[in-house]
Amino acid sequence: MRSMKYSIVFLIFFITSSSCFSQDTLRVGGYSSVGEFKNNSPSIGNVFIIKKRTSSDIRWNGGNDYKVEYSDSNINRKNIKYKFWAINQGDILFINGWKLGLGIWYVKALTRGRFICLEGWIPVSKYLLKELRQAGLYNPVGGILTIGRPFQYNSLRFLYVYDVELDKLRLLDEKNSLNILESHSVLRESFMTESNKNKETFIKYIELLNKKSE
Repeated sequence: MRSMKYSIVFLIFFITSSSCFSQDTLRVGGYSSVGEFKNNSPSIGNVFIIKKRTSSDIRWNGGNDYKVEYSDSNINRKNIKYKFWAINQGDILFINGWKLGLGIWYVKALTRGRFICLEGWIPVSKYLLKELRQAGLYNPVGGILTIGRPFQYNSLRFLYVYDVELDKLRLLDEKNSLNILESHSVLRESFMTESNKNKETFIKYIELLNKKSE
């Protein structure tokens, strides 16, 4: 009887702790921190206007694909650009690239759940830069990259996966996909049999993993 009681308590805890990562239960609004996001408690309502940046703007200024405007004049512009963590508009979630070390402006989430796939700009992290170079995806010429110069790097996009529970960003490639799927042997074995391991394949298995975690 006691073991059944503990099982019920554990089940309730598991459901409530994982529900904040569910796509269907995430509240609409602005999250000022990853803590607010984990707790599903946005501090600001849906007062934001998300606009896709032009290719010309990106080419000249760098950064990520989505710019944020707002209808509430009381919101500080710098807070939106640099301090807010994410904005959920119901059908689409946008995460602040600045908070993840991926440069200014926002990135659209390609998956929902504990693991969030996204395509972002060049990372600040030396570890991620090393991974990109080792994968042959990023080999800058001329040393340090500065925003706006050189132009040829400003439109580059790379596939990442963000682990909400661990607050950790990783390059999403074959090696890291296998590591993420380590505790789910069936999914991992299925992934290994895929003949074409590309962006769509990586995202598909992250989505499957998220569904198992709900």
